[in-house]
Amino acid sequence: MNAREQLIYNRGLERIYGCILLGENEQAMSCMEELIYLTRGLSASARQSLGVQMTFLSRACRVCWQGPPLEVLLEKGTDMICTAPWKISWQIFEAIAALEDAGKPPSLLRLQMDGGALYYELSDQGHVYDRGVLPDA
Repeated sequence: MNAREQLIYNRGLERIYGCILLGENEQAMSCMEELIYLTRGLSASARQSLGVQMTFLSRACRVCWQGPPLEVLLEKGTDMICTAPWKISWQIFEAIAALEDAGKPPSLLRLQMDGGALYYELSDQGHVYDRGVLPDA
């Protein structure tokens, strides 16, 4: 297990234990189901579409952090871009983790192509917290 996978599992298990201690059994079961999905997804080796990677990213965020789910907006056509497994979603996940640790949880992820480059933007209620260029697809 690499450091990224360990981060997801550690945060996920912390949430599950917290839910159990608070008597939130349905939430704990939901987190366990998400961890099972993520375990299967982490073992993928074939190229993946950006749409698949964003589903993985959304589910990883639900496991790791409380709060509203991350809304993902993909510009038309970007969901069909294919890359190595988790190449793009890991970079965004790490940016989200840094924002969460800083107390600025994003609620919106926007991905768009411009001039052959893929850009991301993380924001909440109109406040842009982070933006950048993603690696080549």
